[in-house]
Amino acid sequence: MSEIFGFERKEALALASLVVDLRITQIVNGVRGVHAVLPHGSIR
Repeated sequence: MSEIFGFERKEALALASLVVDLRITQIVNGVRGVHAVLPHGSIR
């Protein structure tokens, strides 16, 4: 978000805590896969 939208680190973290969705993608042998998804249109 900092590179694409030009937010400072603090602003990006604050915004991400509101709009980013975390999705568990796999759980194998105790190893977890997680994707952070930023929905289209959430930042204008």
